[in-house]
Amino acid sequence: VRLSGRPSIASQLGDAIRIAHLGILGYAMLSAKTLQQSVAVWIEYSRTILGNRVGIESYRKRSPGYEITLISPGGMGPMLRFETEETLVQGVKLIREITGVAPVIGRVSFAYPEPPYADLYRDFFRCPVSFGAKATRFRVMSPNLDAPIRTGSDELFDLCARHCREVMRTMPESSMLRSRLRNLFLASPSDLPDLSRARGALRMCGRALRGR
Repeated sequence: VRLSGRPSIASQLGDAIRIAHLGILGYAMLSAKTLQQSVAVWIEYSRTILGNRVGIESYRKRSPGYEITLISPGGMGPMLRFETEETLVQGVKLIREITGVAPVIGRVSFAYPEPPYADLYRDFFRCPVSFGAKATRFRVMSPNLDAPIRTGSDELFDLCARHCREVMRTMPESSMLRSRLRNLFLASPSDLPDLSRARGALRMCGRALRGR
């Protein structure tokens, strides 16, 4: 953000994503029968397969629409805002891509202080926006969770969902360790842990961590 001079660069990254870029997870979302089924797939697999730290924690139906709560890990500093902006813009875009309906957002609250460029949030979401909340939540008025996916296919969905489960089952242990280390480093980017502190945080033997 600092080097580019573009405070909205995270939003621009989110806007650049296409569902086909998400691989097998994207195809599972495209072949789901409804938006609710597609969201459920994202919740189940995105953090493991894509390595996202900020993702959907839960959703619940409201009248009208539904409310989505995002995971907001502690200790991320400015990265929390960056990943949240990218995730929300990406989410709005993906909903439009798979349903053919431009989402209408009712309100949004963010679990971090208001940034200097908060007007960009209001321009994008076109609804009441608040900061410093206990959790990041956004209310989607439409499309509803039962909205059909334009390319839904039960047969293809079953195939993609099985493949997602297989990817998670066969994911090498070393890959999982890299993911855990990445999360540890992102939690304190200005104070990267040495081997001893990393060992303690990951609850591993120092010799095993060094060897792997």
